[in-house]
Amino acid sequence: MKKIIPIILCGGSGTRLWPKSRETMPKQFLKLLGHDTLLQATAKRALNILGCPPENVVTVTIADMKPQTEQQLGTLHRGLTEHILTEPLARNTAAAVAYATHYVWETFGEDAYAWVLLSDHYIGNEEALKKAVEDAYGIAQQDYIVTFGIEPTRPDTGFGYIKKSTAFESSTVSHVEEFVEKPPLETAQNYLDSGEYLWSSGMHLFKVKKVLKGYHAYAKESIRLVEKSMQKGYSKQIPSKDLYARIKSEPFETAVLEKAQQVAVVPCDIQWSDLGTFNSLWEEREKDSDGNVMDGHVVCHKAKDCFIQTEDRLVACVGVQDLVIMETSDAILVANKNKSDDIKTMVKSLQKTHPNALKASYKSTYEWGSTKIISKDYNCITSELVIRPGHRRPLHTTTNASKTYTIVSGKALFKIEDTTHLIEEQNIFHIDHTTSHLILNAGKQDLYMIEIQYRVEEAISDAEPLESDPQIISA
Repeated sequence: MKKIIPIILCGGSGTRLWPKSRETMPKQFLKLLGHDTLLQATAKRALNILGCPPENVVTVTIADMKPQTEQQLGTLHRGLTEHILTEPLARNTAAAVAYATHYVWETFGEDAYAWVLLSDHYIGNEEALKKAVEDAYGIAQQDYIVTFGIEPTRPDTGFGYIKKSTAFESSTVSHVEEFVEKPPLETAQNYLDSGEYLWSSGMHLFKVKKVLKGYHAYAKESIRLVEKSMQKGYSKQIPSKDLYARIKSEPFETAVLEKAQQVAVVPCDIQWSDLGTFNSLWEEREKDSDGNVMDGHVVCHKAKDCFIQTEDRLVACVGVQDLVIMETSDAILVANKNKSDDIKTMVKSLQKTHPNALKASYKSTYEWGSTKIISKDYNCITSELVIRPGHRRPLHTTTNASKTYTIVSGKALFKIEDTTHLIEEQNIFHIDHTTSHLILNAGKQDLYMIEIQYRVEEAISDAEPLESDPQIISA
């Protein structure tokens, strides 16, 4: 299976898990289960199952998410960052798969196979997945597009449904009779009752030549624009924005899979979840004797089947059931965890009333440390800044703001052009605007500072902080 190139799709805004997940920090960059982020877990899974070198992994992400993607994958192995493709803007999975498949064809050869994975899913049984990949590879060699099917447990309208037909000889793989993307509730219930349908997991395995032929047959304009945008772009990994923006936004399943001939499905019991709702995340977590999942400062009395996470404040729950309570530094969500569609509707309404709340949290965690906005008052932004031992904050240039740092704990080394300043705790350091500077932790413990940014020319806008760190990697 070393001829298989893993393609990791790393896009999406992740707003269904708001306020934990934000547009600038969607769920694939979060440590929702275990010590790795979902993206890191996906990359490790691909390497473990295929046994391929890290340099063979292709990742597709949005241009704005490239810094996070590069940082997280680079933490595992620098080779994972060799083939990061950046879409100028999101155009759904049909564009992303077409782009990555064409790139694999050009880079790894026309005889290559590709395995498409989504970066924000959970899989608990990797041994079962490895067996499914082996079975799928055997059928893909016969010029089939093989998709991975999951036994449905409820009439969910957010998934594609696959009707399997006769099985291949001596194989767990079956022919596909029908593929339906996100049917209405009544239809989904009928599919569930029939026992003949599987959920589409979003994973697919195929010869790259086979799928490219499918695009040329069923989505000619999309593949033409992909090819042209790669030719006219800055590089094959940075296509032309103007051309890429003209690609039709639709799922891969709708553009190609529903129409293609020779499509197969491998049923697999891999403990799969798309972690798309708080209820699905609650289902995967360990619970106390009352069915509660609790993280942070939480106290419960006669509470049952709740999912509660806090970042700063104490949350106490009495006599409640089936609630999700998410407390972050700038927002609190209280909802029935079984009402995922209602949560989604509410979050959509925030786009009009509180759009900034969907973009980024006031608290951001990085490989080097963290920042947390305390206030935006008195014509300045006051933040907590923590830098881990042996790390530095990335280079910053203040344009319309000067800064004052109070060293609360630890030692800070400020580098301004060719000069350095060692500032110890209980001291203050000031930086004028238009000055580029680095801050390094010069001690053996966390460097904890208070940063005040003063606006020079205009009043502070509530739209965004004075500056933004592009290297957010985890939360």
